[in-house]
Amino acid sequence: MHRRGSGDRSRLRVSAGLYIDRPPGDIWRLFADVDRWTEWSPLCRNCRPAGGGELAVGTDLVMRLDFRLLVVEARTRITRLVPCRRIQWQAEVLGASFVHGYGLRPFEGGTLLTNREVITGLKPAARFLVRRWFRATNLSFESLVGIKRVAEAIPPS
Repeated sequence: MHRRGSGDRSRLRVSAGLYIDRPPGDIWRLFADVDRWTEWSPLCRNCRPAGGGELAVGTDLVMRLDFRLLVVEARTRITRLVPCRRIQWQAEVLGASFVHGYGLRPFEGGTLLTNREVITGLKPAARFLVRRWFRATNLSFESLVGIKRVAEAIPPS
């Protein structure tokens, strides 16, 4: 997992990257089908667009997140969506902003997949605990490993 610092000490950034031996279109199908997110996500259970429908900028997602000791239902909004390239969503929770996104880039016949989380507005003690939790769980990388496992099990298109 790669972590980058920021001049803004109130901002927490976590990122990870992984190569997957499948073209971006194959990987994108795993994002476009929200029902499949539980197959690869270490947290997401029963995630769905609020009110049904397809993914688009402005779509609200309802995510049931399983943190092992705590299950939380979160409502997020898709803020960026470029098919086969990028998906990003944002949530406001207890005064903090959480922006989460995945990027897909063609690379040597496969895909370089990145996972980025930017959290702002956390109090110092909360930021310390969240940073520690990300390090302990390696969550950013684990979701990429899950996507790789599912994508590489699908016959090439």
